[in-house]
Amino acid sequence: MTTISQLGVGILLISSIFPVLSAVQLPRKYPELYRKAPFTMKPSLLYTIVVIAVGLLAFQGYLLLSRLSAPLIVGNIVLVAASIVYVQLVGKRRINKQASNAAESNSHDFKLLQ
Repeated sequence: MTTISQLGVGILLISSIFPVLSAVQLPRKYPELYRKAPFTMKPSLLYTIVVIAVGLLAFQGYLLLSRLSAPLIVGNIVLVAASIVYVQLVGKRRINKQASNAAESNSHDFKLLQ
């Protein structure tokens, strides 16, 4: 039971790094929404907090996963790599689909104007 909990919590901690890292992009990607948000902080403070949080999450994940056997560690690495590949493929398909829908909508509007 301990191995399963170490495995699950370790993967959870490692995967929690990605949303924490995405917080750094908020002021750059959505500056107006960021300014209007009920809770904001200076970008330098945000970066500092994110760096500390990522460091702690990575360290805790390492501590939990380092006690596992070698096959379980390799299995985790394969699982994370497969997840990253899956997200990249699905993301590209979604972007391509949105672009084709937008192009189709624009060509339909152009035909109506003629």
